[in-house]
Amino acid sequence: MRIVPRHSFDFSFSWILQWIVISEEKKNRLICKARKSFADSCGVSDALFFDSARSAFSWLLECLKFPSGSAFILPEYDFFIYRAILRQLGYRVIDCPVRSTDLQMDCEKLDGLIDGDTRAIIVCNLHSRCTDMLRLREIADRHNLLVIQDNVQSFGTLYRGVPLPVYGDYALYSFGTGKHLPCFGGGALVAASGRFDTENYETLRTGPRYKGVFSGLAEWLFTRRLVYAVAVFPVFFLLNLFCRDFLEKVFFEKQSGFCLPVPAKMPDFKLYLLGLRLEGYVSERLSRAELAEALKKGLTEAGIDLPEENPDMVPDYLFLQLQADEGLSRKLMLRGVDCRHDFCGFSSGRTPALSSLYLPLYAAMTFEDIAAVIRAAS
Repeated sequence: MRIVPRHSFDFSFSWILQWIVISEEKKNRLICKARKSFADSCGVSDALFFDSARSAFSWLLECLKFPSGSAFILPEYDFFIYRAILRQLGYRVIDCPVRSTDLQMDCEKLDGLIDGDTRAIIVCNLHSRCTDMLRLREIADRHNLLVIQDNVQSFGTLYRGVPLPVYGDYALYSFGTGKHLPCFGGGALVAASGRFDTENYETLRTGPRYKGVFSGLAEWLFTRRLVYAVAVFPVFFLLNLFCRDFLEKVFFEKQSGFCLPVPAKMPDFKLYLLGLRLEGYVSERLSRAELAEALKKGLTEAGIDLPEENPDMVPDYLFLQLQADEGLSRKLMLRGVDCRHDFCGFSSGRTPALSSLYLPLYAAMTFEDIAAVIRAAS
């Protein structure tokens, strides 16, 4: 049995039963409450919900309507999906070097990369860590560039006492398996100031949708609230639980043959799950932070060097990232610790994913689990 299981978070099928018996009016109230609670948690005034973060990103690019050939600056160490989407839409990607201490974008290298075609900087706040956001904002404002934050693994992270999205123009979030607020899929796009023009959003279908991989039957299954909750969602739940994120593996494990997402809305049932997750989030966050501190302390005492922390940042730990070699990874896995070098494709830039190791942290873990991880690493 693995000490740090991949799917160590609570899910109750009573939530499906509750969804079945409550009235449509109450369902709508719960969904509206979830939307507002999420926006408030991000420190923003508005949030839109999509079938995935990549779907939200595609929709944002459609709305921005940048001309073909426009350039986007991304850190060398990031999620390959955004690069794939940009290139398929005819945009140019510029790599920004990352700091060796924490694999975050090196803002001091940005000025030399910006040219007349540059439209935005996409910063990947990986594993609840971030770069120097004030410096990034200052550079972006000076060059009249947008700042788009990839916060799919940084929900709850604070920078100088406020949520990360406040320092950007837009931010992307994910509710996939293993994320901070797991709803077995879904994503969000938030705006730091003002509100979205929702005219285009309201015309979207409910997903997931990929070119050539959607049908009228799928549309019917995803939009009927009761059918989705009792038939479609359990299938996704079991696939994720027993097939190690089977759908992610099918569509996104390989960077080649990427299937461009068509913007689509998040199903209502997942929004309902998001509201339930947000209700218990504070206690889970405190628990996870305490576990992370214990693990950091134990690994340091075991002689394992951890990346430096940004002193302005208060991370909400989902993963603990450390510099490591393959030998340590094999050692931990053989001793029952779930860890990985490459989590869902963070290897698109020149900095290889093998340069760091991730240890997932879940609220369901105990301090005995932490002690076992430290013993395995020693």
